[in-house]
Amino acid sequence: MSKKYQILPSEIKQLQEEAVRRATESVGGPVGLYEEWPDEEPTLIVTEDTGKHGRGFCRAIWEDKYGKDSCLLDHHTRAHALSQEPTSQPISECWLGVHNAFCRLKENSSTITLLGGAFHARELKNEAFEKLNKYIQSMPSEQQERLTILWNEIPDFDETHVINVTIKQLELVGLWYSFMITELSRFRYEESQVSHDLLIFIQSLIGNIETLAIELKRSQNIGKKWDARFEEILRQCEAYSGYLGTRLGNLGNPEFVYYPLRSIIYDSVELHKSKAKKKGIDLFVDLEKILNDNGRTQIPEIRMAKDYLSRAFHNILDNAIKYSYSGTAEHPRRVDIIGKYLVKQSNPGYIIKVSNYGIGIDEDELEKVFEPGYQGRLRAGEMRPGFGVGLSFVKECVQLHDGTISIESHRLSDGHAWLTTLNIWLPLHGPNVIAEATEG
Repeated sequence: MSKKYQILPSEIKQLQEEAVRRATESVGGPVGLYEEWPDEEPTLIVTEDTGKHGRGFCRAIWEDKYGKDSCLLDHHTRAHALSQEPTSQPISECWLGVHNAFCRLKENSSTITLLGGAFHARELKNEAFEKLNKYIQSMPSEQQERLTILWNEIPDFDETHVINVTIKQLELVGLWYSFMITELSRFRYEESQVSHDLLIFIQSLIGNIETLAIELKRSQNIGKKWDARFEEILRQCEAYSGYLGTRLGNLGNPEFVYYPLRSIIYDSVELHKSKAKKKGIDLFVDLEKILNDNGRTQIPEIRMAKDYLSRAFHNILDNAIKYSYSGTAEHPRRVDIIGKYLVKQSNPGYIIKVSNYGIGIDEDELEKVFEPGYQGRLRAGEMRPGFGVGLSFVKECVQLHDGTISIESHRLSDGHAWLTTLNIWLPLHGPNVIAEATEG
């Protein structure tokens, strides 16, 4: 699939697993997503928790090692057959006589088949029971009785219900998956193209501004006031140029150097200031100064991979502004960036808290938001842009520095907005400082 889409394999797998999770919850039974592309190995995704959502009989099979293996093999075999052969019967029978519904979608040159559920179609129950009896003949009588009881506990539905309800649920999930893959691919391609074009334009603009400044000094004898203005314009252009450069393709191998944390944060704030202003949001920064080795009080330098951390903070502020409600006279809004010195396990570090007021995150999703492709439930009705990839990148950057990251979110007393805070702790001396000192 990587040949067809501008997406990372890990992002594709995450979307596949999210599709299976959604389908599993909506149909109340185990679901497999089977996808085939010409000249590529087919993919079958069955999440580890599929069996937990299944009804009695499917749980019994998943608990058994050999039954689980056979069930997975059967999913693969049936999904492959159903994706190839046109049929008007949307109900498939597993190797033990349990019915599943299936939905096949054609997307460009790929075929996506969702196979799921655990039910008995009343019209086909007798034939399914014969299949079960044939399978359990060689088992001890106690095991035969147990499986038969579990088999009978599976609910019955008529075919019309399956076709009108279950198939529709599978189809909606399949369409969601197809849409997300297509849109994320388009986003990746367009972001890369636009960033590249803008980078070239800004670099050209920097050269023109420098030339103009020199010519005006010679011909118009402009003073120091204009020098300062040109320097400010050039600084902003170079900051945008650096930002766009980090967004293009691979950032390369991380090189750790000591660099002012203040510069990373304030450069990000400067780049997002106009976006925040348009939404009526104030950006408030308060960074605690500490006493350094030279006896000076200042915001600390941190041993960091500068490009990685810079891009991470751009993503953080972009998210904070994007998911904030717009400010009004009645409800002024702000994004707070608070930094403090904090020692963890005898390791000196600095914690940065970025808070915004707007769309929140349910408690059970606080860890999931760091997964590639995941988007919170509360965001669904807001029509905000994004594909759930920013925070997963931020987490990777923080872990690269041996830092920690967490998020908290709770509804405010007025019931209108949520206060959401992202907490990032970074060691002052970068990753593996203890191991490196030992080796030295």
